[in-house]
Amino acid sequence: MALNKAYFFVSFLVQIQHSYLEQNGIERNTSAGTASGIFQFYSHHYLQVPVLSSVFVYDDTECSRECLREINCFSFIVAVNSEQEKNLRVCELLATTNYYAQEKFTPRSSFHHFSTIRVS
Repeated sequence: MALNKAYFFVSFLVQIQHSYLEQNGIERNTSAGTASGIFQFYSHHYLQVPVLSSVFVYDDTECSRECLREINCFSFIVAVNSEQEKNLRVCELLATTNYYAQEKFTPRSSFHHFSTIRVS
């Protein structure tokens, strides 16, 4: 089964309460109030690890912003279909990536996984 992969870059101004951090494709700078990240898309996959927080979002980009706001977030999962009348989808923020928890990364038709990429 071939993975459907895509990459996207997200950058925006955000209030973060921790100091500068650059790991796994995410850069957070509190003094400037900015955050940016590069995420890899895994169609119909799920990473079964403890969830930092779960929120409702309109789209994948909104979920990526939520991840960048959370200092411990390095990947996220978005439900494929909305569960409410307002077209909101579940977004789960995760403290690890599929690279570090490969044994817990599985196909699942109801979710898409977005993971920060490793930057050397």
